[in-house]
Amino acid sequence: MCACAASRLRAGRQSPHPMPSTLLELYRAGERDDSARPAALGLCHVHGSPLTGGRIAGMVDRSSPHAPRTSRDVAAVPSRRAVVAAASLVPLGLLTACRVRLEDDAPRIPLVPTREPTEDEALLLAAWRTATDLGRMTTGLAGDGAAAPRLHAVHARTFDQLLRDRRVPQAQRVTTPTPSVSTSGSDAGASGTVGTSGASGASGTPADRGAAARAEAAAVSPAALAELASAHAGQLPLLGSFGACRARLAGLLGSPARWPEWGTAASPADGGLLAAHRRARYHLEVAAARTPDDDRGAVSRELARVAGVVVRLESRGGSSGAPPAGYPLPFPVRDGAAARRLVTHALTTLETACGTTWAAGSGSTEAVTTTTRLVVDAVTAGDAWGVPLRAFPGLLS
Repeated sequence: MCACAASRLRAGRQSPHPMPSTLLELYRAGERDDSARPAALGLCHVHGSPLTGGRIAGMVDRSSPHAPRTSRDVAAVPSRRAVVAAASLVPLGLLTACRVRLEDDAPRIPLVPTREPTEDEALLLAAWRTATDLGRMTTGLAGDGAAAPRLHAVHARTFDQLLRDRRVPQAQRVTTPTPSVSTSGSDAGASGTVGTSGASGASGTPADRGAAARAEAAAVSPAALAELASAHAGQLPLLGSFGACRARLAGLLGSPARWPEWGTAASPADGGLLAAHRRARYHLEVAAARTPDDDRGAVSRELARVAGVVVRLESRGGSSGAPPAGYPLPFPVRDGAAARRLVTHALTTLETACGTTWAAGSGSTEAVTTTTRLVVDAVTAGDAWGVPLRAFPGLLS
């Protein structure tokens, strides 16, 4: 028993109201006379008490007055003015958290920022409009052009989803189109507005194969390639691949793209392009060696084309380091059938390897032109070997 409890028990024996032994007695004593409560019940533990398993858990003297409030207690309580000021900041915080922004056509409100266009938004909008228009324009084409509406539908969906992910307002899509990278003017060498290409398809008139071919070829006109080079590295591969698909469709429709002359100086993309063509050249050499003499002509022509690109890139200073003595084969090549598979593999790999250099050409018209040209060449060559045209050639699916 602690000293505190012992002294209070002795005081209870001497008082006219002895200390109750149970809580029930304490309650009854309180009903009879408030003075029956002990005068000073401290916070202590008494062994042997019937309370709470042999311990008095804590009895508080209710007769003692409250302790006076100190200056520290007063300072801890916020003033009414501080509470009002804090409450007035709540609406401002909610508005800030919501990031209120206005659309382009909304009136200017002070302190509320207007919407800023996202990266390459104008180019992506133009590409979406062009894909939509070309899809209508090529509807009904037969023969080699029958795949054009399906491919342009994939283009339109892809660009539409990209614009939705960026939260581009719908009003931006219905405004008058502006000249952009994916133009479709009246001929392959001119730059025009995007929204004019779908007039014939939208009006229900029969598709004009020649007009569709010229509209597709406009993707690689000098003006279009220069504007394509203005795209940032993040969007350039997608936009460049869209242009490459259009250039290939132009060839299928009877109007092959007219490429500018090769430049004499190396471009930022030449290193990757050179490495890709060296690997393809080696694979084609192996395929030619395993192909019977009667069937070797097609392989030899493709080998000569790829080897010529290697020489051209090396002559203008392109370098990817010293070429290795050989490259690993994707599978054993022991007969003509395996050799044919190797040609298909070489051209498919060449297409995607060239596509990886688009991003390096941001800001360089020569680099963008070279990459797009070589991707289209690989796709065109692959067509003879059963490689299908994809909506976005040069990109990994």
